[in-house]
Amino acid sequence: MNNLIDRQSIFREVDTLNYTDKLYLLSYITKNLIKSEVKTKHNLTELRGLGKEMWLNQDIDSYIQNERALWD
Repeated sequence: MNNLIDRQSIFREVDTLNYTDKLYLLSYITKNLIKSEVKTKHNLTELRGLGKEMWLNQDIDSYIQNERALWD
């Protein structure tokens, strides 16, 4: 079934609702929208290993010496 037809039939059904039922429907839809937008909290440990490929061929001691030389 076409989405436009689905929406139109839903709108027609909503039009038949009384004021209280429309408010209830609005509240229901609002709660669902808010729930779907809630972001999942992440744990800092999820970042473990991120960017490790940058350091695969890097001599860490040499890198630190070069960085410290830039400070002077």
